Amino acid sequence: MYIYFALIIIASFVQRVYTTSKIFTCGFVNGYSAEYDVVNSVVNNASNLSLNVSVVLKEFNITEKKNLFNLVSAFRDQNVITLIEGSHTKTSACALSSVTGIPLIRLHGDSRPFDQCEKAIQMSAGYRDYAHATLDILNTYQWKNIIVVFDERRVHEAGHFHAISRSSELTVHLVQLSKQGENEDATAPYLKALEQIKRFEAEIILLYIEKENVELMLQQKPCQHRIVYKWVLQGQMPLKLSCYQNVVISLDVSYTHNNSASDELKNAFGSNYSTTNKEQLALAYDAVQVINQAVNKESCLLINGSAISPKDTDAMLTCMRKVMISPSKNSRDEPLKQSMQGHATS
Repeated sequence: MYIYFALIIIASFVQRVYTTSKIFTCGFVNGYSAEYDVVNSVVNNASNLSLNVSVVLKEFNITEKKNLFNLVSAFRDQNVITLIEGSHTKTSACALSSVTGIPLIRLHGDSRPFDQCEKAIQMSAGYRDYAHATLDILNTYQWKNIIVVFDERRVHEAGHFHAISRSSELTVHLVQLSKQGENEDATAPYLKALEQIKRFEAEIILLYIEKENVELMLQQKPCQHRIVYKWVLQGQMPLKLSCYQNVVISLDVSYTHNNSASDELKNAFGSNYSTTNKEQLALAYDAVQVINQAVNKESCLLINGSAISPKDTDAMLTCMRKVMISPSKNSRDEPLKQSMQGHATS
């Protein structure tokens, strides 16, 4: 009888030790070395996030020349439970996620036209999020007549905004910023675009062009034009603006933590925490939190990190999408939500 109870106690102890020492491998796909170092430092300092899980970060430097089948085999041989996408990805992490079935955590949102991932969790906003936030602002102020100016590199962003605006009452005119001709002045493409803008009775100009082009665009004729345009920018505000009478709305989707989470980051990383890398640390911090909390969800408790199956990766994606992170507001994936902050200056 005593032997029977002893065996139960030992079995219970072994099970408890096993469940509190799960090791999961995450694949970091193509990032800058400094970015990998930040994510890796978060992983190594994440012991205070969970006593039940140990996360190991494995770096995969992938080139377009590598055979996709070999990549899939490498991920499976390493028992990768989830992928983390860096900002210098040469091979689409979305494609790798789709082929392998391994869920993907995107630190920096989507930026390319065909990066719509079915099995992804976004930790920060992408161009689709910007488009929806822009549409919300336009509808809030009941601005109806819009001109969208775009260049070749961001045509997919302009196209997406135009597509989602069709369900609203907006009238959207498209103007493409041409390339500078061989014998043309540097301002020629902007003057051509402005001549097209004049044809439309619109007051709102939404710019899908690069930051340096925004500065040149805003320095042209509209300063003297009879209409005071309202310019809607997405991302960083140009530093050199000479047209101060023009209204400029800069839509900046920022990633923020509350004070307690910021203090926790500072304590965890000490001298490695600085204003220059705090956003990267915050993104990586929450990504590791998502992983830790996901594998502790009831439906993921039985996942064995040393033998990952397709069924496990499917379960992991479901568990990650159920995670609620309180320190910050993140992606459009429910229930993870992002923080949209619009800043207006004149």
